[in-house]
Amino acid sequence: LTQQLRELDSEDSPPSPTGLPPAAPLGGGTGPRDYEPEEDDGAFVPPDPTIDMTAFSAQVRLGWFLLTAGLVGAVITYLTRGPSWVGIVCALMTAGGVISLVLSLPKNRDDDGPGAVV
Repeated sequence: LTQQLRELDSEDSPPSPTGLPPAAPLGGGTGPRDYEPEEDDGAFVPPDPTIDMTAFSAQVRLGWFLLTAGLVGAVITYLTRGPSWVGIVCALMTAGGVISLVLSLPKNRDDDGPGAVV
């Protein structure tokens, strides 16, 4: 049996049925883990994000003020065990802020924007 195996090893292997060369041994080929990214030259500098507060309408600014002041006031009233009427006023301020922000949303879609259209 050992002699037969030696004879098989010594013979040339027949060509593959697909005609392709044999596969490279493990670790010998190139693959996705062999990728090395190109060096960045650092030419791109992103602009600083700025928020222009004058771009918001008075209704939006009032809505955000009422919402935040109402929530902060409600938390302070709860933690200090303040009078219940202050908590009710804070809840009304929060509700007014939410209503103001919802009403300031656009009524119609602007189809001229750069977004995707479905």
